[in-house]
Amino acid sequence: MDISIYLARVFGLYLVVACVAMFLNRKYVSRVAKDFADNLGLVFFSGFIHLFLGLLVVVAHNVWSWDFRGVVTLIGWMGIFKGTLRIFYPAKFIKLGEEFASGKKLIIWGVVWLAVGIYLMWAGFSA
Repeated sequence: MDISIYLARVFGLYLVVACVAMFLNRKYVSRVAKDFADNLGLVFFSGFIHLFLGLLVVVAHNVWSWDFRGVVTLIGWMGIFKGTLRIFYPAKFIKLGEEFASGKKLIIWGVVWLAVGIYLMWAGFSA
């Protein structure tokens, strides 16, 4: 199986399941996001996880195109960027996390990522 199709399927399934769960448990997710933002060590450690996973994706799949392959690559680069920010600027990231947990941004980003997940699932499983 092509790595692009594999990653599209994995990211697509993950995003759809995570976003649906987030919508069904919105109050819980908001509380978890606030708790997460209050823990400097967790924010810092998660930066290394994001950086590592982003690097895995980009090293294996750095394909820039105007289809689902480009989206997969963009997700990898976003992981690198997010992880790097969390490592070098954890306090700033905590501030962003508190804003994110407020509710409205949580819903907006959830809808955006759900659409990306549906697109990746469609592209990955119809290929």
